[in-house]
Amino acid sequence: MDQHKSLDLTLPTMPKRTPILALICAAMPEEIAPFEAYAQAQGTKTACGGGSLQLIQVEDVSLGLLLTGIGLVNAAASLTSALTHVTPRYIFATGSAGGLSIEARVGQVVIGTSSTFGRADASAFGYEIGQVPGMPASYPSDSALLDRALKAGDDPQAKARPGQFISSDAFVTEKNVEEMRQLFPRAYCADMETAALAQVAYLADVAFLPVRGVSDLCGPLAHVENHQDAGVVSALAAKVTMKTLGLID
Repeated sequence: MDQHKSLDLTLPTMPKRTPILALICAAMPEEIAPFEAYAQAQGTKTACGGGSLQLIQVEDVSLGLLLTGIGLVNAAASLTSALTHVTPRYIFATGSAGGLSIEARVGQVVIGTSSTFGRADASAFGYEIGQVPGMPASYPSDSALLDRALKAGDDPQAKARPGQFISSDAFVTEKNVEEMRQLFPRAYCADMETAALAQVAYLADVAFLPVRGVSDLCGPLAHVENHQDAGVVSALAAKVTMKTLGLID
């Protein structure tokens, strides 16, 4: 008997994806928790990459909360996996970030105008600093979402402002803060996930927006009096995000 005749060569059926309004991505549990507080109902958690996905209901609207874990690879892997389970209209990067600009202040909510990789350097081959070969030099945020978020962030408590995010797996410290400011003079915040999430959203053709709270300042000013708990600033960012989605007043 021919062994090949007994093989099942049927292609597996693609899993059904759940349509949701928005997929909200954060690295740490304390950054996701403020969104859970808005939920009228919560689903079970599904493993996604190194993180987990949970569906919630807010005012009869379905949202996805994606805990990605820290870092570029964790963020990209978790979001890629999550997009096999859900079809979001929007993707948000949220949580906390470090203030890179000399104008940054702890407690501000920063609404991302664009997202860039802080350590990508293929300039020897003619690419811009921050550009992954074959990809855009940066990932502009969705303009309609950005406009809505800026209006939603017009709140004395949030102190929201627009700004560019840069992301890498290296912390911005006193040793490299001036270098990063020179390489990215328009950058306002630094974190370890946003650009990776932006690239996945770009490849998936889903509208993307970062909304993060400044928890500390990069460089020599990053000491105790210039620090705020990630959960506190994440709650401010969550409020702006929920207002942007029209789910709270």
